[in-house]
Amino acid sequence: MIEKGQTMVNPATGDRLTFLETAAENGGARVVIEIRADPGGSVAALHVHLKQWEMLDVVSGMLGAKIGRRTTKAGPGQTIGVAPGVPHAWWNAGDVELVARCVISPALQFERLVETMCSPAAGTISPAARPPSGRLVPRPA
Repeated sequence: MIEKGQTMVNPATGDRLTFLETAAENGGARVVIEIRADPGGSVAALHVHLKQWEMLDVVSGMLGAKIGRRTTKAGPGQTIGVAPGVPHAWWNAGDVELVARCVISPALQFERLVETMCSPAAGTISPAARPPSGRLVPRPA
C-alpha cells in the first residue's frame, strides 16, 4: 500500500515519484505526486487513462508533452492537462532537473499502476515504448 511521503523510482526511465496525497486520504478522489526527472529523462511513455484526468503543474525545469497529436512544452508556473481517453507522454525537455506536481483524478488504480511500473521487473523497456524524446535515464546504480 502506498503511503504519503513514499518515493518510488521507475527503473526503466529513472523518474522519481513522491506521493504527496494518497487515495486513502481523500476517499479515492485523487492521487497527488511530485515527479522528478533528470535532463533528457522520460517521465512516462505514451499512455492513456480511460477515466482519469491528469494535470501537471511545472515547479522547475521544462516539461515536454505529447498530447494527442500535439507536442508542447511548459515551464515553471505553467499547467498542462489531459482529459480522459487522450493518449499522452511526458519528458524532461530541458537541461536541468524537471520537477512537476501531478494530480490524477479520480485515483482509481493509479497507485497500483505506479507500484507495478516501479517494480524491479519493470527495468527494461522496448525501443517502441520509448517516449518522443527517444532518451531514457540510466537505471540508478
